[in-house]
Amino acid sequence: AAAEKAAAQANAQKLKEQREKVVPARKHAPLPPSPSPEKDSPMRASPSPEPIGVFDEGLMVNTVGKLTSLMDALRDADKRSEFCLYASTDGKPENAMLKDLKTNIMDLYRMTVSMIRKHDRKFTAQYNKVAVKALHENMRQSICEADLKNLRTQVGVLKAGALIQNFCKAVRGDDENIPKNFLQGNVIQNELEELAKIARETRQWWTGMLKPDKPLPELMGAWIVGLTLGEATPGPPTDPQRRRRRIALERAAAEKKEVGVDLAPVSNLTAAMDDSDIGFVDTVAGKLKKRKAVETPEQIEAEKRRREEEARDQAEREARRLAAKLEKENDKWKQVWPEGDLLQCYACIRCYGVGICEWVNSKHQKVPQQNHPILRVPMCDACYIHYHHEKFAVAWNEESGKMEHDSCRCCATEGDLIVCGNPEYKCAQAFCQDCILRMVGQEDLDEILECDPWVCFCCDPKPIEHLQVRWE
Repeated sequence: AAAEKAAAQANAQKLKEQREKVVPARKHAPLPPSPSPEKDSPMRASPSPEPIGVFDEGLMVNTVGKLTSLMDALRDADKRSEFCLYASTDGKPENAMLKDLKTNIMDLYRMTVSMIRKHDRKFTAQYNKVAVKALHENMRQSICEADLKNLRTQVGVLKAGALIQNFCKAVRGDDENIPKNFLQGNVIQNELEELAKIARETRQWWTGMLKPDKPLPELMGAWIVGLTLGEATPGPPTDPQRRRRRIALERAAAEKKEVGVDLAPVSNLTAAMDDSDIGFVDTVAGKLKKRKAVETPEQIEAEKRRREEEARDQAEREARRLAAKLEKENDKWKQVWPEGDLLQCYACIRCYGVGICEWVNSKHQKVPQQNHPILRVPMCDACYIHYHHEKFAVAWNEESGKMEHDSCRCCATEGDLIVCGNPEYKCAQAFCQDCILRMVGQEDLDEILECDPWVCFCCDPKPIEHLQVRWE
């Protein structure tokens, strides 16, 4: 034991001499003074030169013109379906116009936020309401006066704010000139929702910049990639303990590179911090000095396994806690399924003469576990998987003058289809006669065949309400 102790001391002395040659010992720079509310407050920034204008009048006019054309196309009852189809097809002028409009609205948002030279992404979580108001005022003062004047003029002349507000209403389904459910499930619904989100944020920035009593929104990081903003609010000083640990790790890396010995991480850290010049206090880093200078590989491996087991146990406890919380929340709701003869698969599918419906193959013994995502009627797992793997193609019908599906909305297969003729929404859904027979019976099917036009179960679900799965 004495020989091993003497060898360890000699090794530590050798490492210390080598370290002094590689990285000279240096004292830390004095810590920065703590911020005072009068001088170093985040609300007080150093004066900056007069900002240069960044407002682009042509971009505003171009964006308003294209957005007006889009609204006119959506409000035209004879062209809205054709416009949506062409807007989702590459190579069409409508598709190019939609892409250009997205680019223009993105550039308009970036131009708007770049007009402010002083930003702070975290002011809503860091400061109180009084400080936020002062920060917003400081941000408004950093705007070029010419930019602010041009923005107020263009927004008033072009009525860009009102246009964006009407566009957002149309996407939500609140426009009186557009059917309420027209954009639900539309081929360009996602693109229009994204455009409305960016346009809404841009309008909120305009409101905050032009009206001092309105707050400014937060910066959206996903939309300002590549944008160079002005100076930010100064952050808090660096933690001294974190800086000391970083210096210790840098010295340990220098020792490993020079000596060529792969020491244990804890040993490197302890040996590197064994210097009176660093000036550790009695904290976590100070306690590390008291550990052994050399640890065996067995001890390091045992410590690693112990930490892994603790992390695994912590993850399991967290998973059990979340599962218990979810189960407690689900107790508030009860899912009610049809009973008796009504509990069956209403999307029985037969592909190429072979039935894949589990309810039929089990001779009506296997209880359906899924429900239709739109009709909310029971269906088995196999039919549910088949439904979500099929692509519902939409084609233009010259006779009816609208878009129509080529597959049954219930079972997702082709057959003797009956297309919805709702004149209010111009619904494109279609149902096969087999699914209608299963859900409403032969008498109602005969009436549907004689009825013209017929309103489908998506537009009017009253005939199948007694079959639907509901929450209570």
